[in-house]
Amino acid sequence: MKNPVSAMYIIFGLLIVTLTYFNNFVGPVILRGFGWILFVVGILNMFSTYFNSIQLPLTDLFNTEENEKNERN
Repeated sequence: MKNPVSAMYIIFGLLIVTLTYFNNFVGPVILRGFGWILFVVGILNMFSTYFNSIQLPLTDLFNTEENEKNERN
């Protein structure tokens, strides 16, 4: 479920950034910064999901003592 949420952050952030770069934009320029923040949060959220899916099997791989105890029981 995190991948669609990350995609929405990225798309909405880039949409805000794109709309605020036009010369006829009448509004606070801080929206551009808000758009970039949404974009970065979406990217970080996507990478955190990816690295967590890689890290969990690796921690099981290196916990050999606990795995041996679990196999005996």
